[in-house]
Amino acid sequence: MGSVSGAADLEVTFFFESRRPDIDGPLKLVMDAIEEARLVKNDRQFAKVILRKRHDPANPRTEIVVRDRGGAT
Repeated sequence: MGSVSGAADLEVTFFFESRRPDIDGPLKLVMDAIEEARLVKNDRQFAKVILRKRHDPANPRTEIVVRDRGGAT
């Protein structure tokens, strides 16, 4: 995927080892990493964010989907 130049949607699912972690702190890290990877020019481009928290002690991970809104706002 190239860089998204306009508005984008972000979907993030965190699979944590325990049920305790906050969900909002890691979101900012993900958004900054997406910007650093140049998938978007600025994390302010995200018009919609879907955030999920799941429990998976056997396989903690983060799943990320970035969707180009194709000029939609």
